[in-house]
Amino acid sequence: MSIKLSFNAGSLKGKLEEFSQGKITIGRGSDNNLRFDPKTDLDASKNHAVITLEDGAYWLEDLGSTNGTYVNGKKITRVKLNNGDDIEFGKGGPRSSVQIALPGMSDTSPKTRVSQAVDQGRGVGSQTVAMMIDDALQKAKSSDRGAIGGTAVFIKEAVNNALKKSSRTFKVVTSFFILALIGAIVFLVMQGKEVKDDLQQAQQETAEARAETDRITSEMASAKDKLYNLIETHKQSVAFVYSRFDFYDDNGKFKKSLESYGTGFFVRDDGYLVTCKHIVYPWKFQPEWAYEMELSKSLDLRVDHFLSVWVNGVRFRAGGKYTFENSYNTRDGNLEIFTTAEDRMYRPKRNPDWVAGINVEVHERDNNDIAILKAIGGTFKSVKIYRGRDPYKVADTVMVYGFPLGISPQELANTNASPSFGRIRKIENTIQLDVSVLPGNSGGPIFTEDGYVIGVMTRRFAETLNEGIMIEHAARLVPGL
Repeated sequence: MSIKLSFNAGSLKGKLEEFSQGKITIGRGSDNNLRFDPKTDLDASKNHAVITLEDGAYWLEDLGSTNGTYVNGKKITRVKLNNGDDIEFGKGGPRSSVQIALPGMSDTSPKTRVSQAVDQGRGVGSQTVAMMIDDALQKAKSSDRGAIGGTAVFIKEAVNNALKKSSRTFKVVTSFFILALIGAIVFLVMQGKEVKDDLQQAQQETAEARAETDRITSEMASAKDKLYNLIETHKQSVAFVYSRFDFYDDNGKFKKSLESYGTGFFVRDDGYLVTCKHIVYPWKFQPEWAYEMELSKSLDLRVDHFLSVWVNGVRFRAGGKYTFENSYNTRDGNLEIFTTAEDRMYRPKRNPDWVAGINVEVHERDNNDIAILKAIGGTFKSVKIYRGRDPYKVADTVMVYGFPLGISPQELANTNASPSFGRIRKIENTIQLDVSVLPGNSGGPIFTEDGYVIGVMTRRFAETLNEGIMIEHAARLVPGL
């Protein structure tokens, strides 16, 4: 029992492939029984399908191919094949029709007729044929033309020897024998060439894959070096910012405090520092704080505002409490609020449940969430401001540097900023990032891989959806920038 596939599309178009084994693997891979051209039959997969002989019937099964296997226009997973079925290996891929030869069916192909002719001449001059082939083989071996050249010599000598014989029957028999031999040799030569071509292609693909791996590894190493150098270069360019509001009654008795914290970064070596306005004046942005401030006015409470900045790496804690010895702060007079962006306020739609009869306004969530501080009496390490060269774009790698969750994660007595890496998601009025940030990162710089600050971290919507204000909104508030 055998099955024939007559191809009418693909690299095998016009060819008839016949198989009698019980399992036939099909695909572009070199290890398949029926192999498609790996360069032109791209709709077929490397290991596309398999035909198996089970209980006197042929079954076709798709092997999870990319573009599917279709029988008579319908996509299949496994189906029994019948005479005349049309198979398509991937939409637009190789197509063939099925011919199944059952046991006992006559086969009138040229191959069968040749075999019969040879059988009828069996026993005629067989010793002479053997001598003829041996003579031709010896001449082929002595040829210096290589494998294919030697094969040609062998065939030529075998034909010459056959034609020199006087017996007509002998000539017929040996001619058929030589034709079959030529076919076998050509087949073996072509198979050898195909194996060689497959090997060369595999070697080329391996070399290309190795080169691509080396390139990616080199780029990753380069990017890692860039980011590491970025951290080392700007360790002292960032600072921890702490803001506190203390409430006192008419007798000077302390009532309560409200605190906020975040990150800032130096943009000039003489102490100009950028941060977010909502860190310096949190009551402008949070309705609960706004009501607290208004309520304190109605109760005639005095409010003292204290602001402190610790440069990254200096001591900020002693005995479990803040120490301001190494800080720049408003109490010691070496820190001042230089300016802020314009306030843009709106009235909330409803008051908290505990508030009655108090109306407040809060700040818009916009690009004016910028404050400029000025540290006095020191030399500072400033960042490089982006000036519009080599435009940054979506999917670029960025680093956010600062103090996530403020003091809570700080395990030592010295401030220690930490980086977070990600990519730009979208660029519109703000820079949207997939970087993981937390409260405390606000006011921190957003670095490109090349070390330029393109924005100020301002707010977060989700763990990997955050917004930064473009650096030009802060730069216009700083003299000389």
